[in-house]
Order: sequence, then structure tokens, then C-alpha cells
Amino acid sequence: MPETKYQNENQLTSEQANKSRLVTMCRWVVEVINGRFKRDFRLLRNIHSNRALSNMFDYFKIAAALLNSYHVVVDNNVHARDFIDIINERINIPNRLADIVITNNYNRRRAHFEPMRAEMPQFNDFPRMTEEELTLFALGSYQLKQARSYYAEHVHPEGAFTIELARNIPLEEIREIAGRDVLLIRGRIQSRHVASRTYYVYIAADPTLRGRLAIPQYYCSCPIGKRTIGCCSHTMSIVWYMGFARYENILVPAEGLEDEIITLDDV
Repeated sequence: MPETKYQNENQLTSEQANKSRLVTMCRWVVEVINGRFKRDFRLLRNIHSNRALSNMFDYFKIAAALLNSYHVVVDNNVHARDFIDIINERINIPNRLADIVITNNYNRRRAHFEPMRAEMPQFNDFPRMTEEELTLFALGSYQLKQARSYYAEHVHPEGAFTIELARNIPLEEIREIAGRDVLLIRGRIQSRHVASRTYYVYIAADPTLRGRLAIPQYYCSCPIGKRTIGCCSHTMSIVWYMGFARYENILVPAEGLEDEIITLDDV
């Protein structure tokens, strides 16, 4: 089972968050098959009386035989071998950026960050990435899909897709993040579940490198934000926009739909 937070803690530790990611990767195929059972067989998604339970296992065996015979087989991701290598490479890497952010209380340091603008040289220094590199960075495609949705929510007129650049942070703190000079940016992402909550995303990027290696450290203030295996959707939304989406013609899902809603005052 995925890990749970310790009492009185707001986040999983890096070790807990990494273990939870490993569990969800292994459980994915189980959830896919369970979804197929419920989607394709109405009998298996309905509530059953106790009298019918004696035959339930037979129903499942028949359904499983039909799925095995006629349904597309669930296969490994094409990047499965790369995922395993990345897990072995990063599973014991501590999240130094998280420790620095929490110790120095960066979330409350407004004067040390300034909004990024297109004319800033650092804006174009952020490493450009391909979709394949983003998939390897996240260890899957789920966070990529979520990133597009987060972007759509925050680019609306009422949204607040804020990306800031670290300016007045001591150089020794910056070098402590990855052992060298890096570009440190901060993003603010509105929580989908709690309207009053904003998550802070910190990303350390090395402009001299390419691909996922160009982002040695990252941290989000959400419950799973300390993980070093893959990343949360909030982190991916910033990386996806800075490293990929702004170079592409990205269509916002349901763009303009809110303008088509008819209120009672319009009737």
C-alpha cells in the first residue's frame, strides 16, 4: 500500500514519497484490469445480494477468459527499462532542495524572488525538453496529462500561473542545492482540492545540460512533493510549460467554454 503521512506532518518524507511512487507504478496494471472488468461487464459493477455471491468467482473467471481472448493485452511501457534504470539511479538521492527551502523558509520570502518576464535571459536559459524526456522525468504520462489541465486552469483571466526567478538568495545556498551554480525558479499552483491553498514549486535547472539531467533537484509543497523518483503534477506543470509547451502551439482544453455558459440573468 502507498505510504501515509506521519502524525502532525503535512508531507511525506522523501523516502515515503518514493516508496509510494513505486507502489502506484506496480498497482497501475491492477487498476487497469479492474477498470476493464467494471467497464465491460455490467454484472461486475453492480451491487450483488448475498445469495448471488456464491457464483461471483465463476463470473470473474468467465469475464477474465473473455478479456484474455479478445482484449488488447496490457504490455510494458516502451520506456520500462529506462524507468527501472532511473529508479535505481535516484531512489537514494536526498531532496536537498526541499531541506533548503524548508530550513530557509523560502515560501515566505517574497523579496528574494521576482516574476519572470519573456525579455529576461534566464527565461530562455531554462532547458528545452521533448515529450519523451518529460515522460522519463515524470516516470510516466499521467503527470503530463495533468500538466496540460493545470496550465489551462491557470491561464484563464482569473488564473494565476506565476513563475518567479530567485534573485537575492546567497550564492552559497544556490550552490548547496546541486553542488554547482543553477537556475532556481519558483512557481505557484492553485490546489484543485482546496480553494484557499497554493502550492509552491521550486525547480533547480542547469542550463548547461539537456533532458531530465538538466533538472537535478525539484521540490513542491504538496503532500508528495519531496519525491525524487518522478514528480508530482504541480512540478510537471511548471517543467512542461517552461521546457516544452511555450515552444509549441498548445491548445487549451475547453478554451472559451466559460464564455458560452448561459446564466439565469441572460434568459
